[in-house]
Amino acid sequence: MIKSKLNRFALIALAGTAMVMGSANAAPVVFADGDLVLGFRSGASSVYQFNLGSSISFRDNGNLGLIANIGTDLVSIFGSNWYSDGTLYMGIAGVRTNNTGASPVSGDPAVTIYTSKSRSNLANNSTAPTLTPRVNTATLITSMQNSFKLQNATANSSGLGAEVAKTVAGDWSEYMTASTDFTYMTDIEQKLDVISSGTFAGVTQVEGALDLYRILNTTTGASPSGTVGTGSRETTIVIRQNGDIYAVPEPSTYALLGLSAVAIAFVIRRRNQKLNA
Repeated sequence: MIKSKLNRFALIALAGTAMVMGSANAAPVVFADGDLVLGFRSGASSVYQFNLGSSISFRDNGNLGLIANIGTDLVSIFGSNWYSDGTLYMGIAGVRTNNTGASPVSGDPAVTIYTSKSRSNLANNSTAPTLTPRVNTATLITSMQNSFKLQNATANSSGLGAEVAKTVAGDWSEYMTASTDFTYMTDIEQKLDVISSGTFAGVTQVEGALDLYRILNTTTGASPSGTVGTGSRETTIVIRQNGDIYAVPEPSTYALLGLSAVAIAFVIRRRNQKLNA
C-alpha cells in the first residue's frame, strides 16, 4: 500500500516536472517594433510567421545574403512539397508605429511602412506600390505584429518563427484577401508555384521572390528621403527549395557591384605599380 502511494506521488511529480519543462520551452517569439514579418498561408489550418529582422538593416544593406533557414518549419506545417503547393502564399509587412507623432528612428519617420510586392518571374522587377491611407494600413500591420508577439516560437526557428492557428485574432491570413492585402494594398504575396527552381543574383533553386519596398508617410526626418506614398525598392527576399532565405539585390545591381569592385581593384593595382616604379 505504501509502495503504491509512493509510485503515485512519483508519477504526479514527474508529470508536474514535464509540464514545467514544456511551458519553459514554449517561449514567445523574439520581435521588436520595426522588425519585418514574413507570413505564409495556405488551405491548412495554420499559418506560419517569421521575424526577418530589423527593417532598417534591409534599407541600409540590400545584399545581406543568407538570413535564416525555415525549411523544417515549412515542411512540418505545409508538407514536404510546400514550394510547389498551389495554395501556399508568402508575403512581407512591417511598421515601427502607427503613431504619427512618434519621433524618427534611424532615418525612418513615424508610419514608415515596409511591404513586399510579388514578382511575376525572376527576370522582371515588380511595380513600385503606391499607398494613400498609410495610417490606416499601419494600424492593421501593427495589429498583426502585436498578435505575433504573443505567439510561442517553434523549436526549430531560433525563437523567430511561430505556427499560428487561423482561429487566433490577428493572424497573417486575416489581413489577406483575393484582391486586397491589409485592406489598402495589393500583390503583397506571391504564390509559391509561380517560380520553380530558378537562379537569382547567384542564389540557386529559388522557389519564391518578393521585392521589398519602403513607403514614407512624411519626408521630415527621413534619411534617405523619397516620395511620400510611393515605395522605394530596398532589396529582394528569395526563398530556396531547402528553406534558405536570402536578401539580395536585383541581378543587374549585383553585376554593377561586381564591376565596381573590379574597378576599385584595378585603381589600387595601378597606384601600387606607380609607387613601386
